[in-house]
Amino acid sequence: PTVKRVRIKSSANFRRECEAGIEVITPEELYVRYVARSVPVVIEGFWEDYIKDPSFRKEWTSRGIAERWEEYVDLWKEQNPNLWSDNDGIDPSVVQVQYNNDNLFQRIRHFSGEGYRFVFPDDEAMKFSEFVELFEEQERKLKSHEQLDEYVALGTGGLSIFERKDGTDLSFVRFLNDSLPPNPLGDVFDESDLDRINVWVQGRGKVSKLHQDMWDNFLGVLSGSKTLYLVDPNYDGNPLYSGVFPQWTNVRDGPGRYRLEEDGEPIRHFSPVDDVLAPDLDRFPEFRHVVEGNRLVRCDLAPGDILFIPAFWWHEVHNHVPAGTYDEALGSEGANVAINYWFDPHPALGSLYELQRDVFAENMDWVEDGEELEKEFEMVARRNYEMRQRKLAEEGRIDASAKDRHSAPN
Repeated sequence: PTVKRVRIKSSANFRRECEAGIEVITPEELYVRYVARSVPVVIEGFWEDYIKDPSFRKEWTSRGIAERWEEYVDLWKEQNPNLWSDNDGIDPSVVQVQYNNDNLFQRIRHFSGEGYRFVFPDDEAMKFSEFVELFEEQERKLKSHEQLDEYVALGTGGLSIFERKDGTDLSFVRFLNDSLPPNPLGDVFDESDLDRINVWVQGRGKVSKLHQDMWDNFLGVLSGSKTLYLVDPNYDGNPLYSGVFPQWTNVRDGPGRYRLEEDGEPIRHFSPVDDVLAPDLDRFPEFRHVVEGNRLVRCDLAPGDILFIPAFWWHEVHNHVPAGTYDEALGSEGANVAINYWFDPHPALGSLYELQRDVFAENMDWVEDGEELEKEFEMVARRNYEMRQRKLAEEGRIDASAKDRHSAPN
């Protein structure tokens, strides 16, 4: 199955939309029928008129973004002379860039004798323009089918251009002004619910493995294309095998030289299911319910399209940079550029939103296929089970004697 596609009604393109045979809705209908009900939907071509503008396209190439970021940073520094002393000596104008020896970056891997680990790429702070130079060189090599020893990408969260905690008039969003394309809810959207906005600059073949986020978001594509696979979080059991996974860092000792090092807090929002299109059902037998129940939903996004991804929906993202994306007139190597608007689910969801949080929290037990349950994961599952049972007893949802009579999972 695929995600439903709609268009937003406007006087400028209403006739064209109707002729295309695609359902046309208002921003109010988008909110009531999809956003408030946590239903994914594609708003087709919402930014297409912006993308037709050559000056807009130039501003949103990797180099165009870098140029405006540097202008913003210069203004920021000029108006904030105490920038570094107020920020513990850290330069807030730099970006975090990740290095990895494959193009998957963040994922859960299985290690014989160790169990499952979330592997996080090493990162380095640098100017955005420095990242763009590395990125474009990488993309030129990939386009020529060269074999790479390592890959670069913007760090987790991409380039953050707005955060709710940033109340200054110098947020990058305000600097961009009218060149930032709008979110499809328009005046229906309550800006106080906006959590953050970030920009993604990604290369051909980069994959964000199956994971979930705790905010609603609009994901809009400016260049390149994306294919996403989504899974509804409302299911019986734990077919996505969500759990608490120890974190390792893929430490970079030099160009192309990496070693794994235990580091960081355990994570719980990635799935270990390694291939949603060809899953290992011997290792992940419960995922069969997703496959056989047609619960895996595909979505293809072209430039100008926006996808609404409800909070907690599992999703895997594949990034594409089609041949010919390089634009000689723009002078910038082709890239997959997208914008995320992150916002709080509407309070109207009430107990449903809280229930989703509870489901998310209570699905932390690691469920293995019984053939190679690692001791550490057995301990994690037992600890989670006992903690949940104590919480249920404290809330009066089960009696203490019943808690004691039930054994932890094994």
